[in-house]
Amino acid sequence: QALRQNPLWRQWTAPLRPLVVVGYDVAKLRTLRPDWFLVSEVEQRDYLRTGQAAEFWQALGEKYMTVAAWNEGPWGTLVPRFLNPPQDWLYPAMPLWLLERRPEPHKRPER
Repeated sequence: QALRQNPLWRQWTAPLRPLVVVGYDVAKLRTLRPDWFLVSEVEQRDYLRTGQAAEFWQALGEKYMTVAAWNEGPWGTLVPRFLNPPQDWLYPAMPLWLLERRPEPHKRPER
């Protein structure tokens, strides 16, 4: 409670940017058009395993580009990734990719 009353702390409690959860909803992705998007290996593995949400992944590929990656590589756990370890074994070192929305191409005015 003491921190909530502190005026210095209060200035840091407001989020800098709104956080939205899109899930696999391509309509929400196109409507909200977030500047940044974070994807983990869990979403990628689910897509590769089930093949669902293809339209969502296609929209991500068209509108976003990877600008940062963490924990990429064959070893993030005690078991190599090519052995397809269970999802919960990946949590300590799960690969994450930060995507940035591609700039919209400028259209020339028609004459």
